[in-house]
Amino acid sequence: MKSNRELLLQLGHRVRACPGFRWLPGMLPVDPNARPHRWLPGRPRFLVQRRARIPDGSPSTLAMITEGCIPHVGDAATIGCLAKLVREAWGDPDLVVQPRPLRAAFPYPVLGEGPLWDARWWLLGDGWCAVGRVEAEPLVVALEGVSKLR
Repeated sequence: MKSNRELLLQLGHRVRACPGFRWLPGMLPVDPNARPHRWLPGRPRFLVQRRARIPDGSPSTLAMITEGCIPHVGDAATIGCLAKLVREAWGDPDLVVQPRPLRAAFPYPVLGEGPLWDARWWLLGDGWCAVGRVEAEPLVVALEGVSKLR
């Protein structure tokens, strides 16, 4: 079983590789190889070296800020931006990630792979659902799955 840090790093790389991904203002870029210079209680260890949020600005500024970075998928603002990308990709403004009720059955075929018993979050679409252990995982799975189901 992966640690939370490993899972967040893996999800960051996966979402960055999605065709529908783009950097949005407010996202938090993270250098996956950075070593922290201070501890923040309750935050993943890899967070600290690049603290600048994505601004509204020129493409050259955006490229400079995000070079070699992945989105911090544990950050609340980044999760909101991912939700926006998923809603755009699926053409459904009502998609929302929700905590999965304990022992709830999956009403639709599940996108992606992974242990369903450990899924704490879900995103219900029109005839499909995406699940995950952290809030961002169903969003990443849905963004990856849009090209497969559309």
